[in-house]
Amino acid sequence: MPPYAKSVLEQYYKAPRLHAEDIDLIQEIIEEISPEYAGAAKRVLNGRVTSFCNMYILKKKIFFEYCEWVFAILGEFCKRADMSHYSTEALRTPGHLSERLFGVYLTKKMSEEPDLKLKELQSVYFLDTEKQDELEPVFDDKAVPIVFAANNNFVPVFSVCLKSLIDRSSNDRNYDIVLIQSDISKENKQVLLDMIADRKNFSLRFYDASRLLEDYELEAKEHISVETYYRFLIQSAMPKYKKVLYIDCDTIIKRDVAELFDTNIDGYMLGAVRDADFLGQINGANAESMPYAKEDLEMDDPYAYFQAGVILFNEDEMRKAYSLKEWLDFATEPYRYSDQDVLNKYCQGRVKYLDMAWNMIFDCNHDRIEKVISFAPDDVQKEYKKAHDNPYIIHFAGFMKPWYSTTEEFANEFWLTARSTPYYEQLLERMCNARTYSEIGLLCRNLSFKGKTRNRISRLYRRVVPGPIRKIIHKN
Repeated sequence: MPPYAKSVLEQYYKAPRLHAEDIDLIQEIIEEISPEYAGAAKRVLNGRVTSFCNMYILKKKIFFEYCEWVFAILGEFCKRADMSHYSTEALRTPGHLSERLFGVYLTKKMSEEPDLKLKELQSVYFLDTEKQDELEPVFDDKAVPIVFAANNNFVPVFSVCLKSLIDRSSNDRNYDIVLIQSDISKENKQVLLDMIADRKNFSLRFYDASRLLEDYELEAKEHISVETYYRFLIQSAMPKYKKVLYIDCDTIIKRDVAELFDTNIDGYMLGAVRDADFLGQINGANAESMPYAKEDLEMDDPYAYFQAGVILFNEDEMRKAYSLKEWLDFATEPYRYSDQDVLNKYCQGRVKYLDMAWNMIFDCNHDRIEKVISFAPDDVQKEYKKAHDNPYIIHFAGFMKPWYSTTEEFANEFWLTARSTPYYEQLLERMCNARTYSEIGLLCRNLSFKGKTRNRISRLYRRVVPGPIRKIIHKN
């Protein structure tokens, strides 16, 4: 029995949709029509062990003996019990009772025939039993395979990215979009599918990552979610594609990504943009970053470090280099920037560098350019400025986001697109909640309470305000 129940009987009493008088009635019936089982019933119901699920394999003779006994008791119960107003679950009461009754029969049987052999096995619970095949190409030609990764909570943000992709697409190309996920609801899937319903050159499919990742402990870090590791699954999920474009969901697309997909990356493992933020860090903005790049990432040239939010994968070369298991084993290591560090470490020397406009990271919290990118090498700063003036993909990389605050850089680009998505109202509500949390947090941090009162308010603040929002408050 679970900790909250001292006995089998108490566990039944506390079941929210069942009725305590039913288990009492079944004891009365046992004493009346099968008194030889009364002692076993008391031991089982007052004990802490039972066998749920009505699953067992019995010799035929024993099985028929059990059925004759249990159905006589359950038949009498159904005559006496008034279940006319029971809920749907409560109408299954005879089944719930029979789960307990099997333990009663088994206890009595083993006491009478102690030489009987009994083997107990763990029950197994199967989830997501629908078959999941490898993803075949949807279109015969002119295909642009694009992969995103998101969880159910991030669907509203992804919808904005998806809408920006649709708005900048070409009628001459076919867009095969795959969203790798593990928990997106049927309702959200349908809403997203409805967004492309009238476009014959668009396909959207959902690939469940949980089956491939169940043996790995992948950790989320600050604003980086577990879904960031899903890009490693592409080589297994889409085996027929030689080249696949991966894009983070926290982006706004301002140019047809078919142009990016057409980039020749033969002989390279991937195509990506140099990371102006990280190059600023190693060049003086963060003293710890250069040793980290050299020692932990073992990079021969730390200035070759790239940003992983937009990547054109040569999946043939990725498969040749490492298996999916090897990639996921690498990902379990505690790297600072998760999968981005993994890709930089194991793909170095085989990266084709793309125009930075294809992954222009925004001025997060209005201080990334001044405090970090301004330290980057001169050629990187010039490339970043050119991309910043005319971005092809705006990447909201960092702890601050335009759906937290409309004052963030390029927030207007996000909200102009968001207005034409089915999730506009949800996004507004989230932003309002974020601002409310911020106000609560700032109030709690600034009021001059002391002692127990301050501790109580501090606990309330931590309970009410989500962790990511607290980080934003504290930074500001």
